[in-house]
Amino acid sequence: MINKPLQGMSSKILIPNGDQLSFYFYEPPPSSLLPGLVESFGKIIQVRSISKVNILIGEGVNLNTMLFLFTLKIEEICRSKGITLECIIEGENNRQLIEIFKLQYQKISFSQKPSIGERKYGLIEKLGRTALNGLDSCKEAFKFFLDQISAIAKAVVNPRIIRWQELAYITEQTGSRAMPIVGIMSFLIGLVTAFQAAVQLRQFGANIFVADLAALGLSRELSPLITAILMAGRTTSAFAAEIGIMKINEELDALKVMNVDETQFLIVPRIMGALLTAPLLTVWSFFTGLTGAMFVAFASLEVTPVSFLTEAYEIIKMSDLWVGFLKSILFGLIIGNIGCYMGIKTAYSPESVGRKTTSSVVTTLFLIIVADAFVTVMAHVFHW
Repeated sequence: MINKPLQGMSSKILIPNGDQLSFYFYEPPPSSLLPGLVESFGKIIQVRSISKVNILIGEGVNLNTMLFLFTLKIEEICRSKGITLECIIEGENNRQLIEIFKLQYQKISFSQKPSIGERKYGLIEKLGRTALNGLDSCKEAFKFFLDQISAIAKAVVNPRIIRWQELAYITEQTGSRAMPIVGIMSFLIGLVTAFQAAVQLRQFGANIFVADLAALGLSRELSPLITAILMAGRTTSAFAAEIGIMKINEELDALKVMNVDETQFLIVPRIMGALLTAPLLTVWSFFTGLTGAMFVAFASLEVTPVSFLTEAYEIIKMSDLWVGFLKSILFGLIIGNIGCYMGIKTAYSPESVGRKTTSSVVTTLFLIIVADAFVTVMAHVFHW
């Protein structure tokens, strides 16, 4: 015996029949109706004894995500209440769709609810994936680095392809405009280094050796490192942000459409500018740092400027200057390449520009320290 049907449109879908309950979908149901059907079903099974539920989806209904989730919800309720469920899907397309939906749902459920073994090895798997992604990124960055070295060599062989005005502008931005901050920082670091040494040297009457310490420390280590760190903050971030914004504005795509080589047009002038300015700023840093140390030596240790410069001249060898010069060249390559690489890898969103700019500075600082340690060890091994 069929009981009194429900009121409204749901009465054509949800039909109670004794201890059975049936859902008939012969027409596409509105998505807003399905939550109400689930609620009505829950109320019915609370007040009546239901042993079986039937769901019929006719050929005239195109199975969609909402209807599939509705069947899953009914199946979940029936399973929790011990009710038998029979689902009939008419139409070959609907049967294929529901299999696809089930496969995708199982994948999502599997990823959201890992097994005990997955939870146990989840951290190891995550570390492994991170390591593999890092290796892929390093491989891609190394390839980019080699491509830029090849492009620079091509530009040196054929100077006509170099954009000299752009190179002059970048050299001014990265070099001459950085001189004040590099000079002030180097002067203060030379001053502090000499002041700390003066406290110890004064006890042994070895005041003149503050010139040796300052000259060797600045020429081999401090001047290239100070210059590179400041250029990482100024130049690398500027390169990454400029190219990243150009990518967002689709200017890089416009260059490709016009058949313009973006490497020679954008990247080579920036890397060459960093290569030119890094050694020059290192020389500027050396002299300003030496000036700061000489000031402390004169004020605290009573070492005249002439004596200070004479001692510094005698202690410095050509190998010391070459080590600092080699470091500055490597640092310039790192600064230019990382800035341009991060700019090219920027996604089409303002948020990505900020992330890549920050990442460019952090990566550059890390590689600068690694390169500095490598050159220092090699200089010690080969007695440079």
